[in-house]
Amino acid sequence: MFPSHYRYGTGTLTKVFMDRVFQECLTYDGEMDYKTYLDFVLAMENRHEPQSLQYLFRILDIKNKGYLDTFCLNYFFRVSNTSGNFTVYNAIHTFSHIKSIANARR
Repeated sequence: MFPSHYRYGTGTLTKVFMDRVFQECLTYDGEMDYKTYLDFVLAMENRHEPQSLQYLFRILDIKNKGYLDTFCLNYFFRVSNTSGNFTVYNAIHTFSHIKSIANARR
């Protein structure tokens, strides 16, 4: 059973993602204060806004390099199923898809 902070919204956030949120955001003894929680909720609810994209990018950029690479994508796409086995999604395919979307918006 996941702690309550893993069950935000529809419950589709992974433990890996939420762990990263708590690593990157200011917490007090592992708990978010109201402002940190509000920043999180606003970012999740307004993902199309530049500020939200910046917030989420900071979460995804685990190496703090200013860009996402295959390692970062693999880190988030490798998820555990209920039996404890791991599924690795094709991060290279996903990265190519993200790149094509970004190029289309230019």
